[in-house]
Amino acid sequence: MKGERYMKSVNLFLGAATIALLGGWTQSTNADTSQQNTAIKTSQVAPQQKTVSDQKVDKVDKSALQLDVNGAQSYLKQTDYYSKTSLDNLEKKMELGNAGLRSDTVSQQDINNKSRDIINAVRDLKPSPNTGKVDKSVLQTYVYGAQNYLKQTGYYSKASLENLEKKVELGNADLRSDTVSQKQVNSAASGILNAVRQLEPQE
Repeated sequence: MKGERYMKSVNLFLGAATIALLGGWTQSTNADTSQQNTAIKTSQVAPQQKTVSDQKVDKVDKSALQLDVNGAQSYLKQTDYYSKTSLDNLEKKMELGNAGLRSDTVSQQDINNKSRDIINAVRDLKPSPNTGKVDKSVLQTYVYGAQNYLKQTGYYSKASLENLEKKVELGNADLRSDTVSQKQVNSAASGILNAVRQLEPQE
């Protein structure tokens, strides 16, 4: 599931265990001997279907959206770094994301779409002129958030977790650097977000 990729539809099927016993007595006669043959009672058992309790019901995973919303909140505080128009756009996407987090009926596809919209709004942030400062707070938030994903080795595939780990390492390098630019910091943050979006469950 990616983009649409994060991605994954929820199929809930209902079933009830049923056993149908079909059969009956049949008779046939032989015209020459008038001998009656005893019919054999036959039965057929239908395959047993899964009960509701046996079924695996997929849950809606909102963890990535929560990470995106948290990151967006950090960006929205940086009014000295980014233009009002681009921050207003991000705020709208974040509000929609919060609505998805509160909803009990939202689908996985809706959650993935809201997450993608926030990421796109972050990419579209425009810096205010003449800031002259490098803000690493958002990158720090994403690095911390990614650590939680990296612990879920029993759920996500090894390859996708390794990809996220590489992005986290790059992010940590930028956090330690005294010469990194704001563009590099933002790129590292976006890299972590993309890696989270590309996490795939184990098959």
